[in-house]
Amino acid sequence: MKSNEYSTCYVCCCYLGDRRSAINLYYEDKTIYVKEHIKSLQEINHDLDKIIFIFNLDPQHLELFEKLKKEIPKKIQNSEVEIIVRENYGMSYAAFNEVYKKYRTEFDYYIFNEDDYYFNIVNFDNYLVNKFNSYNNIGYLAATAVNPAWKFQHTLTHAGNSVGITSSKVLEVIYQKFGDLPHSKHRKNSENTFYSLNEIEGQIAQTHEIFKMGYNIFDVREDYSCPHDMGDKLKKEIYGFDHFVDHFFYWNEPLILPASIKFGIPTWHVHVTDPQFQKKRSCLVTSFYFGDRRRTVDEFYDNRLFFVKKQIETLNTYHHNLDKIIFSINIETDHYGYINDVLKIIPKKIQNTPVEIIIRENKGFSYSAFSEAFEKNREDYDYFIFNEDDYFLVENNWDEYLIRKYHELPDTGYLCAMMRDEDKWNNNKIHAGHTFGIASTSSLNKVWDKYGCLPNSYELDYNIQQKVQVDFSHAFVEVGLRVYDIREEYRVSFAMTEEKDKDIWRLFWWNERDLIVPAMILLKKPYTWWMSFDGPLQRKTNLEKYG
Repeated sequence: MKSNEYSTCYVCCCYLGDRRSAINLYYEDKTIYVKEHIKSLQEINHDLDKIIFIFNLDPQHLELFEKLKKEIPKKIQNSEVEIIVRENYGMSYAAFNEVYKKYRTEFDYYIFNEDDYYFNIVNFDNYLVNKFNSYNNIGYLAATAVNPAWKFQHTLTHAGNSVGITSSKVLEVIYQKFGDLPHSKHRKNSENTFYSLNEIEGQIAQTHEIFKMGYNIFDVREDYSCPHDMGDKLKKEIYGFDHFVDHFFYWNEPLILPASIKFGIPTWHVHVTDPQFQKKRSCLVTSFYFGDRRRTVDEFYDNRLFFVKKQIETLNTYHHNLDKIIFSINIETDHYGYINDVLKIIPKKIQNTPVEIIIRENKGFSYSAFSEAFEKNREDYDYFIFNEDDYFLVENNWDEYLIRKYHELPDTGYLCAMMRDEDKWNNNKIHAGHTFGIASTSSLNKVWDKYGCLPNSYELDYNIQQKVQVDFSHAFVEVGLRVYDIREEYRVSFAMTEEKDKDIWRLFWWNERDLIVPAMILLKKPYTWWMSFDGPLQRKTNLEKYG
């Protein structure tokens, strides 16, 4: 009897021809991968509704296939088994497309795999479905997710391994757009061209199109590792090892095993240490203040909890997958009357994310609050996102964007909304001109080691705090890192705080989307504005600004 209420189809693409780097046992018996796959599925508990072995067959493989077909059971555990035969073009991703076109929404979830990878945990299907549904706005859960990064070969977000799970709800969106799941339609010519086209038009395109539709691509790094087979390229360099794997998330046990490990072949593990493939637990720290301000919207003076309510509202509205949200409330003596009310309205969770409330004496405004929150939580999170209560994130998946962007540029220390160049007025200090930004714990630790804190001052003078804002982010430059901004993708509306200024300073208005907006924009109030396109704010990329 099934232990769940959803239906899952397991699709395994099989091949009986020569491969780029199979184990030697395969060339002795080219049915060995499929046989081992059957054996593995017989031995590991699962609740699959259907198992499909889909064979990409060349004409010369038909005789071998007919022999193997007799050994494939009609049921594995309680799962019905189906065999599909197709012409060998488009490799695995064309095969996945063929299965989906046949069954579409008859199944709630599709698990995709290839015959030379084997699941290593019991109830892997339940794990994958539950993990998939633990994320907000997810399109695909891969064994390894790949994102663009500095000096990294791939420039598109996609699943870096053929093993993964998605829902028919997501696949149907892609199918309605293309009439297919993206895959290569080229027939085989030269080996190199064939594999290259299938990688670009299949493996990369199929999941990248899911990403382009606004969904997230996640992987299993929080729970399991992914040893990714890289063949025998190192055989001549490393004595005694016939195969090697790039081992992603190596600190965990493997979710899947490639054939070389499954069959006990001596395999060299290369631990992948690229920053984008490390842990990425994220914490948002937002600083709140109930006192008077130099300039803000009238709604705040009507209700001093207005910004708290709006932060909760926007964080509930726009998809994110934060691991923790901290509301750090800077309190002065005459604000204590707000505490009971604010504790009542702040939920324990926003979307799936736990919320912590820190109530602190208003010493040092936001930057002291940031330093204290980081000190308390630095061991538990890999990225910290800092914000103030009157700026609001208004883009789905904004947290994933920030983490991806952080790794796309070299030596990133602080990625903010607006970077200010060195100039006389700021004592020639490059810094973030906007409080909002993200930094990795690794980068923050470098600053902490130098200063014993994140730069801040307990003084309550605005002029001193403006200097602190410069010093806070310039500290990353002091430890050999860089300050960047979001100019390549998003425009910025900066709310001016001096009475003589226009309401809004527009920056990077060659973009059409907003990532973060001040209260005046969020509330769609009429406003005056001015725009900068010259000097340090002209249309240049982050790297062009650094020369």
